[in-house]
Amino acid sequence: CIRHMIDKSRVFISGFSMGAFGTWSLAVTHPHKFAGIVSICGGFIGASVPTSTSRTQMLRMAQMDGADKKRRKALKQCQNIPVWLFHGMKDRIVDPKCGEWLFDALGGTKNERVIKTTYHKTGHDCWSKAYATVDVYTWMLSQTSSNWQPPPM
Repeated sequence: CIRHMIDKSRVFISGFSMGAFGTWSLAVTHPHKFAGIVSICGGFIGASVPTSTSRTQMLRMAQMDGADKKRRKALKQCQNIPVWLFHGMKDRIVDPKCGEWLFDALGGTKNERVIKTTYHKTGHDCWSKAYATVDVYTWMLSQTSSNWQPPPM
């Protein structure tokens, strides 16, 4: 943003799989920097995770309910940011329950800023479909960190 002319009110963060886990860690740490979040087949385990944590450990942690209150509290930082969640229901790498948990923790159907798209016949590689959806880019272009708009229906 310092070197290039970037509209700071239109910075989005997106990631898929373990990148989506990182997306959430960064978003809860710096929520004021993002106009929106696109999270694909990911989950959230907390704002800070030791670098020595393995992928297997992270996936187990994402499914644990023990840290639920702490994780929900961290996500409150993002409750006013527009979010579009994607997940394939046949995902065998990141359990679709991780996406469901995120949706619920962000307010679910009560929070109109959160959209969830579920691909019922798709596995882990749902990012191919998600990033090929024109509506995602139209939705992103309609958002700014100061001017939230509902998703296209």
